[in-house]
Amino acid sequence: MCGIAGIVGAEQDAAVEFVRRANRLQAHRGPDGEGVWRGEQIALGHRRLAIVDLTPAGAQPMRSADGRWVIAYNGEVYNHQELRRQHLPDVPFQGRSDTETILCLLSRQGPGALSLMLGMWSILLWDCASQQLLVSRDRYGQKPLYWRRGPDGSLAFASEIKPLLREDERPEPDRASLADYLASGNYGHLGNRTFFRDVRAFPPGHWAVVAPGDPEPGPRAYWRFPADGSHQSRELSAAAVDELGNLVRQAVSSQLMSDVPVGATLSGGLDSSIVVGTICSVMKGPALTAFTAQVPGSRYDETPYVEAVRTRWNEKLTIHTTALVSASFRPALVETIRQQEEPFGDPSIVAHGFLMDAARDAGIPVILGGQGADEVFLGYRHMQFAAIASGLRRGKVRWGCAQLARLDGSTRALPRIVLAAVLPRIEERLRREARHNLRGTLGPALAEEMPRRSGVSGWGDWRAVWKETIEGVALPHLVHYDDRSAMARSVESRMPFLDHRIADFVASLDVTAFLQRGYSKWPLREACASVVPLQVLGRRDKIGFFTPLSELLRTETEWIREVLSDRAFLSRRWVDLSAVERLTARGTASRGGTPNDVLVTWRALCAALWAHEFRVSG
Repeated sequence: MCGIAGIVGAEQDAAVEFVRRANRLQAHRGPDGEGVWRGEQIALGHRRLAIVDLTPAGAQPMRSADGRWVIAYNGEVYNHQELRRQHLPDVPFQGRSDTETILCLLSRQGPGALSLMLGMWSILLWDCASQQLLVSRDRYGQKPLYWRRGPDGSLAFASEIKPLLREDERPEPDRASLADYLASGNYGHLGNRTFFRDVRAFPPGHWAVVAPGDPEPGPRAYWRFPADGSHQSRELSAAAVDELGNLVRQAVSSQLMSDVPVGATLSGGLDSSIVVGTICSVMKGPALTAFTAQVPGSRYDETPYVEAVRTRWNEKLTIHTTALVSASFRPALVETIRQQEEPFGDPSIVAHGFLMDAARDAGIPVILGGQGADEVFLGYRHMQFAAIASGLRRGKVRWGCAQLARLDGSTRALPRIVLAAVLPRIEERLRREARHNLRGTLGPALAEEMPRRSGVSGWGDWRAVWKETIEGVALPHLVHYDDRSAMARSVESRMPFLDHRIADFVASLDVTAFLQRGYSKWPLREACASVVPLQVLGRRDKIGFFTPLSELLRTETEWIREVLSDRAFLSRRWVDLSAVERLTARGTASRGGTPNDVLVTWRALCAALWAHEFRVSG
């Protein structure tokens, strides 16, 4: 896990200066070493966080034995030893790093090798013979990669955005991204845009070949999320449950690959408990160290479930607990904005940073977590309602009615579920219009930027909603914040549920498999029941990771008002401050208000802090 940078087509001294500056700005991503390599019209930079093969044999940028290829790589390829055995048996490797493995594999097989790789990555691979740069990013985009075209026609790449912004620059915002975020909290579906107008994200699951003088990368897909319905639909049989259980164990076991200590996060929810339980069931050696963050004595405190996991695994598990208090959030929020390089959804991201602080302080630089399971297994409420509507459309009336009778919140959603089942196009259009109508809190500079057709899918097609959640709404934000929170502390974060083989399995299931007896993520519960205590396995509630946003904002009302009023251009042009203040008062009242009321306030606050931190022009 590292930080990388590269530039193609720039004058040589300017190219070297760019990658050296990028190395300085990304030093937190790799405190264990740095390197710079330059060639004709190319420079590559690297900051190293040593995880596999801690010797100099793993240093980067790494050059092939014949001198033709040079790689700067960020990530982990978990099956690299298998790739060596199957595809590179004749190679006299100099070290044990996965970097050397994929350098040799890509130099022999080209982009076709990407589909063989199991893991997370961003890659810059220069071919000295053809004078071309191979660029790639992993299937889900767990490892970031951004690019920007320079005034001299060069193309610059980096793991983070800061190196792509000039020191004296007042960057312009991407207004569509900002408008959608402030109004609805979403922006992932805008694809490869960022919050900065001239900075783009290289797309997940793609590769490109870039040569000096090219105006931009031309990405080509090597993998697509399997939501097209081409898989055979099957029931959740005993054999299927066993297959999924094996896949989860394989995913977790493969991600234990490390030459440094490995730990895990533990919220007390189903997903993180499965990861912790699976590690404890397969690991040998010292006890696993898990990290949890709780709000003591509140209705958000999940300590009883954490204690149930501790009791289940006894001497195999040690748990570090961080107590979350509102007083610690104000300074942490500003620092988190700096780390994330964009506004974000809720305080859970700040709390996640506290967990990464604890991991760093404990000397554990690799952390496995349960993130991604909700996205892959239809764990969010809107996905569950889409599953029911899709089932009803296909005549699964008895099953659908049984889930409606037991699923929390289904009574309020019933009219829309029925509409999606009977008249799906109308429901989809109404959803799109409802999203567009959220622009009521936007100021004049952004009100017309709210996209009308934003890739919104109706509930009548669960696969379309699944794809939208993975590619557009939830997962892009999740992998972004997870990477930034961890790497800001020089910690590598891994997500076993984003092993792409699990998604391939899920795509083969009939929609009725996901909800049974009012329980969500039923396949996962069945497949992993042996590693999770019954107290956790039987949970139907979903608290989320530190969600008392109303209480937090209530204690910080004066500070929020001060922040927003100090950013006069923001108040006048980006948001309707009077509308935000009305929603704030309603949302933080002891009774009344909706979750969206306080989220509107949170988003305005984050946007103001982001604009100030990055000197964004109005």
